[in-house]
Amino acid sequence: MTYFSPAYFWAMLPKVAAKIPLTLGMASAGFTGAVILALALALAQPWM
Repeated sequence: MTYFSPAYFWAMLPKVAAKIPLTLGMASAGFTGAVILALALALAQPWM
């Protein structure tokens, strides 16, 4: 049994590539949300 098939790879590549914008958008949204949350928590802590 072959674990990698070049023919299957080339057949699936357009389907995978079509989802790249969605993946990058979700990653950007998660990063932005994390930065905003971290900034809010950092500003909310009492000064030492």
